[in-house]
Amino acid sequence: RRIEVSVDVNDSCPPCWADCQALTDALEHLVRNARDAMPHGGHLSLVAAPARLADGSPAVRFAVSDSGAGMTEEVAAIAARPFYSSNEGDPLRGVGLAAVAGFARQSGGAFEVRSAVGRGTTASLLLPRVR
Repeated sequence: RRIEVSVDVNDSCPPCWADCQALTDALEHLVRNARDAMPHGGHLSLVAAPARLADGSPAVRFAVSDSGAGMTEEVAAIAARPFYSSNEGDPLRGVGLAAVAGFARQSGGAFEVRSAVGRGTTASLLLPRVR
């Protein structure tokens, strides 16, 4: 496939508090989703940078963005619900984003999906930073 990939880890990005294998699995799932959203190619971006959780506590944001077809606001709002999927025929459909969101919550963080039709999607995993 013709997918251009960029990776940007902010120089001031602090370490986060999370299970390394679970974080790896979550990021791999988000990258696969981004790849699948661009069947004819596009741009996939991975960014890690300092952020804040909703309560103001320091965090690290891992953002995976694609230039795919995107989703409506309504679909983006429910994309991480268990068993929701836009991919028919996949026997495990609808569990990946729910698992990523569950990992984020279990780690004391958060998961966000932002998307616009025709402009792509950004899935962000926010995890507490090491203090």
